[in-house]
Amino acid sequence: PEKLETALHMDTRLIVGRQHQGAFFEGVLGGDNPLLACISRSHLELQAVAGKMGSVEISNLSTNPVALNGDGLETATAAPGVLLARGERHVLRLPAGVAFLAGSGDGGRPGGGAPQPF
Repeated sequence: PEKLETALHMDTRLIVGRQHQGAFFEGVLGGDNPLLACISRSHLELQAVAGKMGSVEISNLSTNPVALNGDGLETATAAPGVLLARGERHVLRLPAGVAFLAGSGDGGRPGGGAPQPF
């Protein structure tokens, strides 16, 4: 799988999405790939967590859900593969994985079924 790596300073936030890293997403998926529509212009917000070296709070700004890997989850109630819906946040220990999903958080994907990572 392709990945995007960047430095995140304690006093800044990073917005991830087509508006901010458009060339990256087009390079990975191809400029005419319909899956690009599943990545919002401003999809995620990342903020370093003060006092927790190597931890980042991730917020979903999009109506499109994302899946977080289980290895870096710090939330006691979160299980591996947790879906992050719009407005939800979790603290992750880095390195961690985030998967964009094709479909909606309510399973309203064309053709039915649960959202699928791509």
